[in-house]
Parts: sequence; C-alpha cells; structure tokens
Amino acid sequence: GFVTMKGEKMSKSKGNVIDPSQVLSQYGADALRFWAASSNLGEDVDYQENELAAGKRFVTKLLNASNFVFMNLENYKKEKPKQLQPLDKIFLDKLFEMVNNATNSFSEYEYAKAKYEVETFFWKMFCDNYLEIVKKRVYKGKGDEKLSAQYTLYVSLLTMLKLISPITPFITEEIYQNH
Repeated sequence: GFVTMKGEKMSKSKGNVIDPSQVLSQYGADALRFWAASSNLGEDVDYQENELAAGKRFVTKLLNASNFVFMNLENYKKEKPKQLQPLDKIFLDKLFEMVNNATNSFSEYEYAKAKYEVETFFWKMFCDNYLEIVKKRVYKGKGDEKLSAQYTLYVSLLTMLKLISPITPFITEEIYQNH
C-alpha cells in the first residue's frame, strides 16, 4: 500500500489520501509510474514528492537525450560498421551486461531492481559518459569512425527505450513513433 510522508497508511477515512489527478497533472503518468516502480513487490512505499520530481527529470532527460541522438542520426541508414571502434565495443558490452541484469530482475518480478539497473546505466554510462565522449566523432568523424558511433548510439538508445518502456510507456512510445 501507499504510505504518507509521515509514515501513515493512506486512508479516505483519515483524509490523508493524495489526489492522483493532481499528481498526474503536475508530474505526468510516466513520472508517477517511475516512482511506483521504485517499490519492491509486497512492500509499502512512502509517498515522496521528490521521487515524483526525479521521475519527471528522468522523463525529460530521456526525451532530450533521444532528441540529441536522432539529431545526429539524420543520414544514418541503420547499418553496422565493418568494425566497431574499441570504445563503442566496450560500451555495447556494458549495455548488454545491463540488459541481462535487468532482464533477470524483470523475470524475478523485481521491477524496482530492473528500473534501477536501466536508470543508473542511462544516467551514468550513457548520458554522463558515452554521449559526452562520442560527440566529437558524431560531429566531425568520417567513415567507419562516425558510423561506429552512430550505430552504437542507435542500438543503445533503442535498447534502453525497450527496457524502460514497461515503466515509462508514454514517453518511450512517443520517442519510438517520432523517430
């Protein structure tokens, strides 16, 4: 069940229930689902407005990162380079390791753990590291060097969108349909 910030169980009779329509209008359905997916199966979850704000930030960052990726894939024809650049290969190996971990967590009904795996990888590995490192190759690279970066961007973003879509279905579907 849901618990207030004071640790009390939400109840109509106590008058301490949060109106979901207000939460949805302020933060959106994906942010609400993102927060709800933070709880473990069968455990109470505290209502924390800052967690909803974190969900909204995640949704915004996902949209912004996706726009950056697709802005740099204009001429990309979804082809794989003859040989991946070493950095891209290492990054994809880490991506597929995360996929295995998240898939195992989903299979065990550990949604909070799966969400954490994808969220952490997205923020730290993809946004904070890979996007920053690969920008130069995407902007100024030539031939297979650029193609390797584009391929890695495309595969990694599509993979993360698929993994996080059960938790944030609306933004992931919007991104998928638009690109």
